[in-house]
Amino acid sequence: MDRPIRVLHVDDEPGFADLSADFLVREDDRFVVETATSTRAALDALAADPFDCVVSDYDMPEMDGIEFLETVREDHPNLPFVLYTGKGSEEVASDAISAGVTDYLQKQRGTDHYALLANRVRNAVAQSRTEQVAERTQQQLTELADNTDDVFWTFSGDWDELLFINDAYEDVWGRSVDALEAEPHDFLEGIHPADRDRARAGMEQLSGGDPVDIEFRVNEAESYGRWVWVKGTPITDDSGNVLRVVGFARDVTERKDHERDLERTNAVLSTLVDTLPLGVMAEDESRNVLAVNRRILDIFGRPEDPEELVGADTEQMAAIVSEQFEDPDAFIERTTELVAERERVQGEVWGLADGRTLERSHHPIELPGGHLWTYRDVTERVDHEQRLETLSETTRELMAADTREQVAEIGVTAAREVLGLDANGIHFYDDEASALVPVAVSEPARDIIGDPPTFTEGDAIAWRVYEDNESLALDDVQADPDVYRPDTPVRSEMFLPLGEHGVLTAGSTEPAAFDKQDLALGDVLAENIVTALEQVQQTAQLRARERELSKQNDRLSQFASVVSHDLRNPLNVAEGRLELVQETGETEHLDKVATAHERMQALIDDLLALTRDGTDATDVDTIELDALVQDCWATVDTEDATLVADATASVHGDESRVRQLFENLLRNAVEHGSTSPTSQARQDAVEHTAPGVTVTVGTLEDNSGFYVADDGPGIPDEERETVFEYGYSTCDAGTGFGLHIVEQVADAHGWTVSVTESDAGGARFEVTDVEADSQ
Repeated sequence: MDRPIRVLHVDDEPGFADLSADFLVREDDRFVVETATSTRAALDALAADPFDCVVSDYDMPEMDGIEFLETVREDHPNLPFVLYTGKGSEEVASDAISAGVTDYLQKQRGTDHYALLANRVRNAVAQSRTEQVAERTQQQLTELADNTDDVFWTFSGDWDELLFINDAYEDVWGRSVDALEAEPHDFLEGIHPADRDRARAGMEQLSGGDPVDIEFRVNEAESYGRWVWVKGTPITDDSGNVLRVVGFARDVTERKDHERDLERTNAVLSTLVDTLPLGVMAEDESRNVLAVNRRILDIFGRPEDPEELVGADTEQMAAIVSEQFEDPDAFIERTTELVAERERVQGEVWGLADGRTLERSHHPIELPGGHLWTYRDVTERVDHEQRLETLSETTRELMAADTREQVAEIGVTAAREVLGLDANGIHFYDDEASALVPVAVSEPARDIIGDPPTFTEGDAIAWRVYEDNESLALDDVQADPDVYRPDTPVRSEMFLPLGEHGVLTAGSTEPAAFDKQDLALGDVLAENIVTALEQVQQTAQLRARERELSKQNDRLSQFASVVSHDLRNPLNVAEGRLELVQETGETEHLDKVATAHERMQALIDDLLALTRDGTDATDVDTIELDALVQDCWATVDTEDATLVADATASVHGDESRVRQLFENLLRNAVEHGSTSPTSQARQDAVEHTAPGVTVTVGTLEDNSGFYVADDGPGIPDEERETVFEYGYSTCDAGTGFGLHIVEQVADAHGWTVSVTESDAGGARFEVTDVEADSQ
């Protein structure tokens, strides 16, 4: 509005026109006035240059002011026109208004009326310019609305009148604009039934004066397969009253589909990452974590939960982890190089400061620009390769040996350092010289097993000596290859599967040399010694591996049962309830969906805990029981239960796993202390029990462990043998794994857990064989 105001003043009196122009400029320096003494000259001026306003006399010779106005309106319908005349009458004013004059002002004596004329001109121009801006804005909005896929809309504040909507509505909503104009609430019929309440809440929010930003499904003709993002704003007056609501709706179906695909991809990636037998971490182009598994964190001794690290900066994580490498700078430099060059590397070997060896691989992935890192602890493999190299050297030394003393020294060293056996003596059997009687026996070996056995020709020469109740027992392994005594220490092993000579390895403290006796030893003896040493180690490793695989197979079988049955049931419930919600729009079914999901989450959490079954407790610390119990109680949903903690002792164990043991015992006491029992007698006991169960935690009198007891209905005698088995639960919400996890944690520490009756008649779980310190 600060721009110059160009005025064309038309008057057949030249002096009066010039005088008016001077006074207008004096009133407002924005005025630029050009004069014309005839209507013809004025029309030529309008044709040549743009003007903001015309000020015209009425009584002129060629045509009067009304005729001139009508002529101007033919080419300039919106140009402000002020009729400034000395001839005033109601008839002239009426004709001027009919012809579309902007304003009408009568000439007066003196100069004061020029201020009034200047004000009339300013107002006319201001209004004209405002209308021009509004018109241009409306034109731009119309063009935008007609050339966009977004739906632009304006409703009255009470939603009872549609003020504006563009044609994109019909494509997105699948409903007609005509129907919406006839019934402004018709757009609700195009929204998914399950989303309509949310849409109505958004309408009320806008009518109440607050903006809204929501998403919902639309278009019944497309089975409500379209998702729209709706953003609305209320327009209010100075008093805060909502005059109208405006906004837009944008089709975001493609983004929603992408998000669902990404969620499915992430779920598959997460499952794949979690189940791979090596450490895995995926990162995006900004080097932020997309997925990480527990194994890689265990490799580097990191305590974080894998889910907590999603989104973390892997560059910073690498800087922290690099401190564990023998050469941190080289690790960081190489990592940066691989990222920058997007170089694919397989099996790159790195040494750690603690002596371990890692194998790392890097794979650029299209995420875009992401990276996949894998780590594998290959310490055992590298050590084995080094032992094989040393063993080859040992073989060459044995083949070059020519005395028993040399063979004994080399053999014992190989058994200890190369094969990692606790061996101290080697016994030689020479069937040609002594009819399968040992020709040399070390004294430390005699201290352990006495005289080694003798054999006759044709006998099997393969035996194992066990330490059993401070006595020794010998089993013929060759006669019964499957003979094995679990949990019984092996004191000595001897195998002679090849050739005429055999090897005995016996556990003791110091190696002993053979009596010096010259005996020519050939290549066969040396080869048999090495072969026997290898077979001793391989047999022990094979037996251990067989036991571990057997346990894993049992666990996998149990897990498969859980996944196929226990997890399938709540999953079916969730799917069925969701189908009902989609069909009926009744959202109360979602409570059942949430309950099913909670049930599945509980099962999954317990399954993850059970994956540690069979592993020993390795991170042993001193644990203050009282503090740990109080901390566990705070994390368990205890409802109205009461805790009495009197565990004044400390124990040695893996804190995270002992915490798991207490949390499960406390949760079991709270949940089962007031659950419906399986017999009428227990039902009567529950009905006469106070609403809140009391849980007591204390140490055993002989300081051999601790207990967790409650005053609930207890566990019947006939069920106490099965409470620690998979699937045992008397509570509908229980997973049946809690007490099994308790037993698993106890076994990992070498403890014993049992169940009996508490002093109050409830359940009492005792954990014994615990190394405890009284306070």
